[in-house]
Amino acid sequence: MYESGTRILDKYVLRECIGSGAFGEVWSADSASTGDPVAVKMERIHGNPAPTLQYESRVLQLLQGAPGIPRLRYFGRKDDMDGIFMVTELLGPSLETLATSHRMDMPPDIAKNPPPNYNHADFISAIGRQMLQRLQCIHTRGMLHRDVKPDNFLFARTPVLDLSRRATLSPNVPLLYLIDFGMAKRITPILMKEGQAQHGFPLIGSARYASLAAHRGEPLGRRDDLISMMYSLMYVANGAGLPWMGYSESEIYRIKLDMTPAELCAELCERHRDGWSSALERLYAMKTNDAPDYDDIASRL
Repeated sequence: MYESGTRILDKYVLRECIGSGAFGEVWSADSASTGDPVAVKMERIHGNPAPTLQYESRVLQLLQGAPGIPRLRYFGRKDDMDGIFMVTELLGPSLETLATSHRMDMPPDIAKNPPPNYNHADFISAIGRQMLQRLQCIHTRGMLHRDVKPDNFLFARTPVLDLSRRATLSPNVPLLYLIDFGMAKRITPILMKEGQAQHGFPLIGSARYASLAAHRGEPLGRRDDLISMMYSLMYVANGAGLPWMGYSESEIYRIKLDMTPAELCAELCERHRDGWSSALERLYAMKTNDAPDYDDIASRL
């Protein structure tokens, strides 16, 4: 859509494209007046059948001031550039980047049963607690995220996260941010009789991290955000691996349906198996409108 050096709204200068999709891009940029680094998310106006950026900016405005929510610096439209622009603070690497980094590339025997002085499990638990805190925050403000996945959790730019193998002895975790609210939705009570589910909605979010309810096309609740969080955390802990990777959407649903939480967690680090499987059991047992016990889940991470 654009090139490095392009000035946006006479306020920001694009530097590097850091993400792209069918109708938009995300760039790192600098403020033309202060030189501060920012992220510019842009969406094409013409030929875009389902624009979401204006809605996302409104959700982000609602969440401003909460820890781990990006600061919204500017939102605007420029018809002569065929674009809508949202500017936020620039963040660091994502959990997806961490999952595929050297830091998570370790021998299976160490990943499953780390020695006492090996802080990998503490590091993963600290990440899980921050993920839970971000979701609890947006739930408290009346919103579901509905697209929880490793790509949508980013670390702060400073302090810089060490992604090398030598970092496995350090459990320190920078502040984790939650991004991408284009699929977010207000929490509203789902009215249905006991045992009667509503079906027919298309899958929302990524099939890899979706809850069983999302696969079935049922209305989503807070429990579904947290189930996706647990799948994402397992993916990171396993160095970018889940049992259903490489399968079709229908096959993914069947694998998830057939695996108990205990079976799913069986190949994880010993220090996580019991806590994570019990957390998933509780989430699986919840109904759509139920409010999660965030403190209880945090104690199991």
